[in-house]
Amino acid sequence: MNDLKAVLEEVGRTYLPTVEAIERMERTVSLLLDRTREVLSGLGEKVEAEPEIVGSAAKNTYLGEGDIDLFLLFPVGTDAEVTSRICFELGRRILDEHLVKYASHPYISGSLCGIGVDVVWAYRVPSGDAMVSAVDRTPFHTRYVNENLPKDRRDDVRLLKRFLIGCELYPSSLRAAGISGYLAELLVIRYGDFESVLANIALLIEPPEAALPLISPRGA
Repeated sequence: MNDLKAVLEEVGRTYLPTVEAIERMERTVSLLLDRTREVLSGLGEKVEAEPEIVGSAAKNTYLGEGDIDLFLLFPVGTDAEVTSRICFELGRRILDEHLVKYASHPYISGSLCGIGVDVVWAYRVPSGDAMVSAVDRTPFHTRYVNENLPKDRRDDVRLLKRFLIGCELYPSSLRAAGISGYLAELLVIRYGDFESVLANIALLIEPPEAALPLISPRGA
């Protein structure tokens, strides 16, 4: 066993989600969607909001216990006062605890069954090019990754995230000033696995004297 393989196996045992954690996430996502649909149907609002799980929970690329991003997708043109009111009322009713946070627009953050949950509203646009608010593109990111990242490469994304945390380059918060989880997923999609991502990053940082093509994924 080479040194890198030994390190990756040790990281996997230490930092990758356990089977129990993954099952707990799946149960919580299911409960969250059930509660959301029940509450939405009882609000009596004329505007239809479509719930969708996005982010790492939807892609199975989260670290540790993970957290959940619940998006409420509204028809384009829905007044922001209406979308915010529904989002906040839903968050208050379905989460065990909650508070208002702010990004491109206010959203509700809290927890359910001990797992962090953000409830965010966005517009249901036909494509990322037609986005109205900054978060409208997020569902397209989730769908793209799920369609293009092989299921047996999800842990490669997790390993890359852990590596970036060690380099203080993840997450993409203002404090860390790092890269996003979405970019980590795109790198694994592009190069095939964690080791190939590192090999190509190394070439970009210290390119060889002779121009060589970037390294292809193993087995490609």
